[in-house]
Amino acid sequence: MQSRRVFAILVTSLFLAATAFSGVAFAEDFYTVTAVVLPDSLAGDGKVTLTVTVANDVTNPNVMNDVQVEKNNISILPMGNIPPALPEDAISLSCQMDVNAAELGKDIPLRLTWIEEGASERKFKDFTVKVALAVAAEPVVAFTRTLSATTASKGDKLKLRYVVDNKGTVDITEIQITDSGVGADMALSKDVLKAGSSAQLDYSYIIDADFTSTPKLTFKANGKVYTKALPAKKVLLTQAQLDVVLEITPTSIKPGDEVTLRCTLTNSGNVQVTGIVIDEATLGNKLFTLSKLDPGASKFFSKTLTLTETTSFQYNVKAKDPSGHDVTFKSNTAQSAIQGSAQQNLNLEILASSNALQLSQPGKVSFEITVTNKGAAAVTNIKITDQDGNPITVIDNLPPGKKTIKYDTIVEKTTTFNFALTVDDGNGGEYKVTS
Repeated sequence: MQSRRVFAILVTSLFLAATAFSGVAFAEDFYTVTAVVLPDSLAGDGKVTLTVTVANDVTNPNVMNDVQVEKNNISILPMGNIPPALPEDAISLSCQMDVNAAELGKDIPLRLTWIEEGASERKFKDFTVKVALAVAAEPVVAFTRTLSATTASKGDKLKLRYVVDNKGTVDITEIQITDSGVGADMALSKDVLKAGSSAQLDYSYIIDADFTSTPKLTFKANGKVYTKALPAKKVLLTQAQLDVVLEITPTSIKPGDEVTLRCTLTNSGNVQVTGIVIDEATLGNKLFTLSKLDPGASKFFSKTLTLTETTSFQYNVKAKDPSGHDVTFKSNTAQSAIQGSAQQNLNLEILASSNALQLSQPGKVSFEITVTNKGAAAVTNIKITDQDGNPITVIDNLPPGKKTIKYDTIVEKTTTFNFALTVDDGNGGEYKVTS
């Protein structure tokens, strides 16, 4: 009897711990039945552990013989004989019980049957247990993308990093990363990513135009397909462009007169340029310096000189783009002529502008080339050529004033365009001005 009491105390402790999860108790006459299932929820067909506790009140002297727990009239748990005892000496036994999906969330009928000592008829007591339908945990997945730069020069290597971090409690499968900005040659495929782990993909891309990253992650969890898309992020192709316009006043002087050179430097590109240095072949190096110039900004430089002969000037500009690459630009040629010389009427300027500074693919670019005759008389037979010396047109006669020429060309690669005009200087030589 002592050993039975020890066993009853142990299983009753198990029952008390289990009732925190689930339990239904019944009482009738002198018998108490308590049932507990663990786990108390399933996502579908499965097994639970059923623990049944039976107490036979001491006021009823009958012994419960051949005690059984039945489900659908089939015994699933034989409990043996239960003699009269105090309620705290209740007997608990456990077994595995099959539960199908249709039973989840409903009362599952069970029956306790026994034969009382001295009787032949089997008695029974009905009770129920309930197994809840488990709600599948939703996946918790973080998806990030990192770009090594937001601006780049043509030919630079852009580094991209994609990270998938499974922060939830559910494994994810059939993982794929794509980025339409990179193209079909970049993709991460992974069969499974366990809960609490992460996967990383590094990729390098050579920049040849403006680049837009649009990553998308797809994966499966709990039989469903999930998609995560990151907002588009752009990497701008740097277009460092400085327009250098040089003017000289006056354009006709006597020997020993002063002239003023005025340079207008405009950042017509899309990025800041730094370390700007202006040189001139006759005036020397580092004529002017400027630490930086933002897109759309302009800066003016002027210098006063005394001239004794007809002189032409052209400024050379050196700078660096945001990637540290060297970029160079040239001004137009500005000339002041000594009065009475054969060149007194030759004061010409050529400027050019285009409808585009960059193309996403080879295509047509349209230029407007403006030739200005700042002299006092008409100039004849002005030849216009491109940077390779190819002829564009000839202006037969240009009186004082301006003439604009439209010029279209196909651009297949990055090209620096310079346009030049040449004319006979009247002394058997050539007068040349470059845009």
